Amino acid sequence: MQKISDTFCPAKWTELNLNLNYNYAYGCCKSTPLEYQHNYSEILNPQKKNLIDGIKDSSCNYCWEVEINGGTSKRHNQLVKFDPTTYDQYVNNTLPLDILEINLGNSCNLQCAYCNPTFSSLWEADIKFKDYPIFTDRHVYKIKQKNKKILDKNISSLMNIPHTTLRLIGGEPLINNKFFEMLEVSNAKNLEISTNLMVDQDILDRLLSYQHKFQKINISCSLDTTKDLSEFARYGINYDKFIDNLIYLLENINSRNTISLASLMTNTTILKLKEFQTVPLTLLTKFFKTFKWELHYCQTPRIHSLEALPDHLRPELISIVEELQQYPNIAGCEPVIAALNSIKFNAGIFKQFKYFIEEFENRKNIKLPQDIKDILYD
Repeated sequence: MQKISDTFCPAKWTELNLNLNYNYAYGCCKSTPLEYQHNYSEILNPQKKNLIDGIKDSSCNYCWEVEINGGTSKRHNQLVKFDPTTYDQYVNNTLPLDILEINLGNSCNLQCAYCNPTFSSLWEADIKFKDYPIFTDRHVYKIKQKNKKILDKNISSLMNIPHTTLRLIGGEPLINNKFFEMLEVSNAKNLEISTNLMVDQDILDRLLSYQHKFQKINISCSLDTTKDLSEFARYGINYDKFIDNLIYLLENINSRNTISLASLMTNTTILKLKEFQTVPLTLLTKFFKTFKWELHYCQTPRIHSLEALPDHLRPELISIVEELQQYPNIAGCEPVIAALNSIKFNAGIFKQFKYFIEEFENRKNIKLPQDIKDILYD
């Protein structure tokens, strides 16, 4: 067996993420999506070769950034579980695929402030006739031409790519009219989905009925902050309904399955972390075996990233995240701390953020909570 490269990461081989709406492919959930012309291997194989050859491929910049700043990256966590005796399978590109992630399309019932048309049909409709006053992130909010018959292609991909775990994302998968059809035809052992939980409980009941089919299910539910800020940042969400649905899932999920709360730390949502943490910490106590909390930080759009967070606010926020590290069922604290320490405030990005917020407020007839403005704009 040859020496394992210093830049090697198993996730580039074990995960395949496809967004067939736009011919995007990437090798793990932290990797940069790139557009392919004919087959996803045309962009993934060169990335794999770089990692084998000791080259820090740019598609993995999320992890490189975490590591440069002393944090524990997803790559590090993957290497802990990695079996060195299988390295030749990675080198020869013969390793069986573990996770197949398929994006079902951008149909969504929310328009999160930090999202974009690729993942939200409401965003697509919003900017169809008038752009937002942004410059740095204009490529993020650009409307791209979709492929036709996307759902049929998703099902075809599901059937033709052997995998152990099926992960479905969107948009909002639970409002997609092909979602349950895909569950029916899937031969995967495990199921993962990402949802905003803005559906009625009969849909949740239907989802829970598939517990008999899959060996393990993980439902990742997205909520980032307190009620007032959530209903601005995740425009369209009903905070109370989300909490009711989250508890309903936890009360009805089998013990072998898990519910995850995924929280994105933007320059605004992180300001309410101390208040917001009481909700997941309470659930961790009550549902310790089936509940976990995952923290992530926003990189793009840059106007919602930590580049738009004034430096003087960071020490207190770092202390809050450091306190969360003591809990075994909370993941992602180290990367967030590393980002808070390393990503510096950018006045130009912050100015664009303020322009964006003003436009978003006017279009949605909703206001960024005044206490957040008082903290950020002071």
